[in-house]
Amino acid sequence: MFPAGGPGIGLLLLRIAIAAALFLDGPPGTAVRLAHGYGAMLIALGAAVCAGVVTPVLAILCGVLAVVEIVRWGFLVSPVAILLLLDAAVLGLLGPGAYSVDARLFGRRVLVLSEKRDE
Repeated sequence: MFPAGGPGIGLLLLRIAIAAALFLDGPPGTAVRLAHGYGAMLIALGAAVCAGVVTPVLAILCGVLAVVEIVRWGFLVSPVAILLLLDAAVLGLLGPGAYSVDARLFGRRVLVLSEKRDE
């Protein structure tokens, strides 16, 4: 569930890319949105995604924010939101990786399923 090595580093880089996309999202000249607490929420969300805290939930939240930005500004104005949506979907499906807070909290376990016994 929490791959290490090359795949773990790749997932760390993916989380960093999502955090960067959160900071860069929105059409040009929207610095006003930072003044209303929305920017603080994006910074907190980006930091939590970057650290790998409750990653599947935050990946869904990032995807929802990307969809809202795409609907609000359109496809041509917010290409970063399209990349954010794709990256969030990938992170939600793959998980945070070994270099995350989730891996420290939940541990790296292997689930072994055995065949059903006839009784």
